Amino acid sequence: MSKDDGRKPVVLIADDDELMQLMLSEAAAAAGFETVVAADGDEAMAIAGKRPLDIVLLDVNMPKLDGFACCDALRKMREHHLTPIVMVTGDDDTDSINNAFQRGATDFISKPINWSLLAHRLRYILRGSDNLKELHARERKIHKLAYFDDLTGLPNRELLREKTTQMLADASSGGNDVALLYLDMDSFKRINDSFGHGVGDNMLAAVAKRLRKALDTITGPLDCTSVLARVGGDEFIATISTGSATSIARSIASEWIECLDRPFMHDGNELHMTPSIGIAVAPDHGDDFDGLMKNASTAMYVSKRNSLGHCEEFCDSMYIESLQRVQLESALRDALRNDRLDIHFQPIYSVETGEIAKLEAVLRWHDESRGQISPLTIVALAEESGLILDVNRWVVVNVCRRVAAWQDD
Repeated sequence: MSKDDGRKPVVLIADDDELMQLMLSEAAAAAGFETVVAADGDEAMAIAGKRPLDIVLLDVNMPKLDGFACCDALRKMREHHLTPIVMVTGDDDTDSINNAFQRGATDFISKPINWSLLAHRLRYILRGSDNLKELHARERKIHKLAYFDDLTGLPNRELLREKTTQMLADASSGGNDVALLYLDMDSFKRINDSFGHGVGDNMLAAVAKRLRKALDTITGPLDCTSVLARVGGDEFIATISTGSATSIARSIASEWIECLDRPFMHDGNELHMTPSIGIAVAPDHGDDFDGLMKNASTAMYVSKRNSLGHCEEFCDSMYIESLQRVQLESALRDALRNDRLDIHFQPIYSVETGEIAKLEAVLRWHDESRGQISPLTIVALAEESGLILDVNRWVVVNVCRRVAAWQDD
């Protein structure tokens, strides 16, 4: 009998009776176990702290540390939280049995021991333990998939939501503020487009490490609860809870901008990236996770429009601006669908002859409620909303139609 790693399963036998040690050891060895013995609870604990164990047999009545106390101590050790512990007792009363299970024992064996059945019992306990450990490993894997980002190892949006919600609940009674920082990497798509998604993933993992280190640098010396998560392709969010959340959030944002200003290396090439960051603070900018994230996201997009590699704190005027931007985007989509854009042609004159050398096509949009919309606004809005290809296509098609009509005339 052997474990998956090829070693024999190990059973620790703790008993102050040398004859019982010998008989238990021989029975366990005959069942395919490697045995190690201890004469009292203290010695058993010392052995348990130094090597892996697959089963522990504890005599109830031992000097220094009895079996019940030893069982308690083993269950507090992370490495033996699931290790099967079998109490070997001459006490056949119900109270001793109940006490053994309350202390975390897996099973008990009453003296006198039925030696012909002991080997089968040990193998059965080992199989049950292996199945339990496999089940826990699967549960840990499922938990990791459900709550952590596979690429960076950071919490994902769901775990961030749970931790932020708890921070908000604690802050309402503890007098702290909760700040949420929303970071988006500027123009990260060009990394994937230029070098491939493999390089892009490596870059995101490196970004996560820098952000984590910078966050710990700021919050480590403080009485501050924090969590950093990856919530999208190149989007990261940190939530902090402390008495001066706004000022600390500003410090974190500055540290993030500085740490990401250093180039990333790939095949000897320096790759430069900048972040846009938005900050929202509870309760002024929202009293739940969704409200804080929405307003921090709004501030982040304002930051991105104003200046790359920049941070903005949310204010009420941003909400109005964001709403107007959404409405303008909707109007642009409607204008594209219903052919309400227009093309104006401007002559370009030759310096040498003074005659018209060519024409420049300029996009125009007159909205009924907003009046004339500048070409710069149209282009910026189209790029931000993902309509730029549709706008370009509309311009090319309509310019070609107009030129064709002139030729027909």
